[in-house]
Amino acid sequence: MLKMWKIRSFALLLLAAMFVVGCEPQKPQAEAVGLDDAAGNAADKSLGKLDLRILWNRDMPMADNDSVVNFYCFGDTLVLVSEYNGVYAVDASNGNPKWAVRLTEAVETVYQPSRVKISLTPQPVGQGRQDVDVSKDLKNYDAILINSTTRLMLVDNATGNVLRDIPLTFIAAGAAACNGRQAVVMSSFGAVRQIDLLAGVCGFNKIIEQDSSVPMVFYEGLYFIGSQQGKMLCYTVKNNIEKNWEFDVQGPINTPFVVNDMGLFVAGGDKRIYGLSLQKGERLWLPVRIYGSFAGPMAAGENLLFQYAIGSGLSAISMDSGKLAWTKPEGLVVLANFDDRVYLLTNSRKLMVVREADGESLGTASLKPFTKFAVNTAHRGIFAATAEGKIICISPDNVEDLTVGDVAGN
Repeated sequence: MLKMWKIRSFALLLLAAMFVVGCEPQKPQAEAVGLDDAAGNAADKSLGKLDLRILWNRDMPMADNDSVVNFYCFGDTLVLVSEYNGVYAVDASNGNPKWAVRLTEAVETVYQPSRVKISLTPQPVGQGRQDVDVSKDLKNYDAILINSTTRLMLVDNATGNVLRDIPLTFIAAGAAACNGRQAVVMSSFGAVRQIDLLAGVCGFNKIIEQDSSVPMVFYEGLYFIGSQQGKMLCYTVKNNIEKNWEFDVQGPINTPFVVNDMGLFVAGGDKRIYGLSLQKGERLWLPVRIYGSFAGPMAAGENLLFQYAIGSGLSAISMDSGKLAWTKPEGLVVLANFDDRVYLLTNSRKLMVVREADGESLGTASLKPFTKFAVNTAHRGIFAATAEGKIICISPDNVEDLTVGDVAGN
């Protein structure tokens, strides 16, 4: 087994070199990747009826027997996490590889990454040296933060250089969040743990007697935690960990929630969608009852929230009023939202185009053989991948080049 892991590690190092060396810009290609000519032409024709086309495709270099487990979009960067804990970054505008790293060789859970703006020294300052003036050595980085149950890694998104690689002194129970200088993560023992990224060490903690299975979110100076005990919690983390407020949603929070300028939006264990103010945790509107059991992440477009529930399908809720706008029983998850259209994945693995205003279906196109999809509400790209690492970008047929803004944290 050890020999096999060494082989896999060496393979990933070779792949990392392939990612960062010799990656000349390539023009977007229109053919469907992973399909034969007949199926590719059929896919293009099917998308064409929806005024869409395959803007580019990429067959990613993967280690032998490795496969894509999770797929994320962070503005101009796509991130794939593989079964063997490889983390692959791809340019969302053209599909070109950016970098690849191996988070850990252990067989353990790898949590959802996040994109952060952070100010750090190129190397850790060392434990016990936090009082040393390092301001002249600080550099600003656009980075990808990712952690497993036993390790946390911060990767420079521009170069793929590992800025911090920190063994955790506890078992992490979820994804870490970052305020630009320090990370915070829930432990398996109901504690909020601080990690000093400047020093590269695990720091102080606070027992809150709550368990969480959804990603923590940092926004506008505040950390937000959704717990299995049915509480939405807000903390400030500076030199210690202080609770600002809590709100009871009458049941476990099992799906990732949304935080933006309009507020915090969460699917509660009582089968209701809540909108809360960020500073005080007060209700923005009466909760919306959704029939069925919530599953999958909540997503937010410009005006609507989207949440899937087993038994009722995909529901769209107004962020402003909390009113139910429409429901698509066959809908699973929103893949994109632009130009007054919502692009969603159906339970038959089709791309459905829906008019945002009233939920009317405008047509569908097959997304087979793709099985992994990156939720994106930042720009005009729809991203799908196969387990083997084949990726496509679908975009409106009037888009020649996908200009992706630097949208951190989406």
